[in-house]
Amino acid sequence: MPLPALGLLARHQGTLKLAVIGLIVLLSLYPLHRIHEIVRERQATSHQVEQEIAEVWGGAQEIVGPILAVPIALDPQGVMPDPNGRGVGQKPRTLFVLPESLTIDSRIEPEVRARGIYEAILYRSQSAFSGSFGRPDLGALGLEEEDLQWDQAWLEVRISDLRGLVDVQEVTWNDAALELGLAAPGRPAVTAALPASGAAEGTWPARFAITLSLNGSQALAFLPLGQQSEVALASPWPHPSFAGDLLPGESTIDGAGFTARWSLSRFHRSLADAWVQSADDPGALLKSANLRQIAVRLVEPVNHYLMSERSVKYGLLFVALVSAVLFVFEAVAGARVHPVQYVMVAAALCLFFLLLLSLSEVIGFSAGYAVAAGLTTTLLAGYVTSVLKSRRRGAALGGLLLLVYGTLYLTLRSEDHALLLGSSLLFVALALAMFATRKIDWYALGPDRILSKQSDA
Repeated sequence: MPLPALGLLARHQGTLKLAVIGLIVLLSLYPLHRIHEIVRERQATSHQVEQEIAEVWGGAQEIVGPILAVPIALDPQGVMPDPNGRGVGQKPRTLFVLPESLTIDSRIEPEVRARGIYEAILYRSQSAFSGSFGRPDLGALGLEEEDLQWDQAWLEVRISDLRGLVDVQEVTWNDAALELGLAAPGRPAVTAALPASGAAEGTWPARFAITLSLNGSQALAFLPLGQQSEVALASPWPHPSFAGDLLPGESTIDGAGFTARWSLSRFHRSLADAWVQSADDPGALLKSANLRQIAVRLVEPVNHYLMSERSVKYGLLFVALVSAVLFVFEAVAGARVHPVQYVMVAAALCLFFLLLLSLSEVIGFSAGYAVAAGLTTTLLAGYVTSVLKSRRRGAALGGLLLLVYGTLYLTLRSEDHALLLGSSLLFVALALAMFATRKIDWYALGPDRILSKQSDA
């Protein structure tokens, strides 16, 4: 190579070194991306295990009801001929009535089940329904008393996943015990026939009481159908998420669990007090009505897969920051750090996130984070001490890593202020880099490192 070209390379060796370091930092995106994919795969496997456990135990439960259903007698004169002269019968119709008052009191007992290293949050619930039905206004519906077949009337409670139905402790109508049974196949509901004496001659408003025991997972939800609905939920689980359409009017959350109460009027629902339809299943209408839901989820306080996924997003910052610190040490101390050594440092920083994932699956996120950060910091501090032949600089890098790992941990744990802490970390890192390199003459960086002798203005 001609001597002028060699001189040019020598004069710009610092710039070339920075370019190589930048390339190493960019190449670290590939292992970070692969680690991110591993986190997603493990998370998907965890969700699959949760679904498999829920298939046996019971999934997310939504309870709707109770609803009073009364068949309407067919009109014997209502057979009309079709154009071909054949008689066409009437379609059976049913009167559905919603409660005048409804009180729901539910107790949720959480339970954690494990399969291997994966866990699923399940629950047992006991829900007591009580209230009353008012006598329907038949005139407003175009009906007469003789149209109703009260001897065939029933109460209906819809349960989204009947596999979780454990027991029915009580079903009463005006203090008379009823027996709850399954509805027609393929219909997610349980029903109870009204007393054979007929509800028409009974006491109005008619009182009812139903107590159900359910197993479920993920969430428990109710649809408040009463003209006036009072709902109370309680559980010893201290991390609830009120995920429905209606937030509780009162709630208490502490280390002993949570309690929540809702008080709702008829205006929170989009259904009339009573209606007539040509079917004995109100499910289609309830679904199309888009009713507002009360729901609670038992949230895992620290989802280590989500935390690991979020931490990997800061991986490039870690590699760039430590590589920049190494370069500054190299320029200030006059030591030579080979690009291969930069690659090893970047590999150790990427390996931290894989260690974090594998450890958190076994010992939990916080403990896993502490162990992975401690191992990585010890490894890099010892390596830099050997490379730069300076315990002081190795200790400085170790202290910097501990500071950055600690800040990242606080960022991950703070859901509300994660963006603020993350941007503050970036700002502090940039400020430190600018302060540490303020006296370096970047144009003069060469094989023998020339520092500017000028002091700050």
